[in-house]
Amino acid sequence: MDEVLEMINNSHYLYRMIVVHAIYLLAPVMGSEITFSKLLPTLITLSKDRVPNIKFNVAKVLQLLIPIVDHSVSNNMAFQENGPMCKR
Repeated sequence: MDEVLEMINNSHYLYRMIVVHAIYLLAPVMGSEITFSKLLPTLITLSKDRVPNIKFNVAKVLQLLIPIVDHSVSNNMAFQENGPMCKR
């Protein structure tokens, strides 16, 4: 899994798109704890990508992750004053 997540640093955007799709496939299998600790931070990083198509697909995957990640954890992360979702 770490090899896949490291592909976010690849200069070719298709490799980064593969990471977004892999997170979409891995999250239901990995469970909420690993999704929150490893996969969600990777998606947050990819949400700041320079390629609009990657940002769009990250938004779609984030929407699909809501049922997987515990609601209290996701609400805490998204609405914290200094949380990663509040930073640009």
